[in-house]
Amino acid sequence: MSTETAETAVPPVTTGPDGLTEAEAAARTRMHRPRAPGRSYASIVRANVLTVFNLILAAFAVLTLAFGDWRDVFFLGILVVNITIGIAQEVRAKRAVERLAALVAPTARVVRGGRERDLGVDDVVPGDLLLISAGDQVVADGTLRTADSLALDEAVLTGESRPVTHEAGDQVRAGAFCAEGSGSYVAEAVGEDSYAGHVSGIARSFRHPLSPLQRGMNRLLLAMVAIMIPLGAVLAL
Repeated sequence: MSTETAETAVPPVTTGPDGLTEAEAAARTRMHRPRAPGRSYASIVRANVLTVFNLILAAFAVLTLAFGDWRDVFFLGILVVNITIGIAQEVRAKRAVERLAALVAPTARVVRGGRERDLGVDDVVPGDLLLISAGDQVVADGTLRTADSLALDEAVLTGESRPVTHEAGDQVRAGAFCAEGSGSYVAEAVGEDSYAGHVSGIARSFRHPLSPLQRGMNRLLLAMVAIMIPLGAVLAL
């Protein structure tokens, strides 16, 4: 179901055998939503450093250095290990998602104005007529216009180990590979709007939610700090 408003909706165009004209493609390019950025390394570091647990440990370390023996701050090793493990796990996940995104073909063969040309995947717009042959990747969700002994490897999408035969009129999804034959299809959903783009976008922006145990520990730590601060002030008098 589309969530586009009337002002941002892509203008309807019936794609003929010559593909979109340059004017139609330019109009759709202006309407097309850019790829959402993934999480940066800085945001990953912030998310793992600025936690309730880490901030409380850091505060205790400062107090220990100010009023106690500096050798007592060795408990900060827990803080360092906790941060390091969290960052390492999320960086590995980020790189895995980036490798997955790299599966998207860098270029696609498009027919525009009756002429074939190679375009970057990000320049493909809804309504483009795309060509595929053995070894090519489907770069957008769409409907097959022609199919000549076409079989697609859809293992990355469905887990199906064998190539699936397709005929004209069948739906295809971005991320599939052409195992044999050739064909053409009209792009209907590209980039973040495609099935693969939607899944990839969710994976790029995913953040591990706090578990019930972590939320409970955070509440307990905050309660302990709220009690200890005034208690410490009273004892210091």
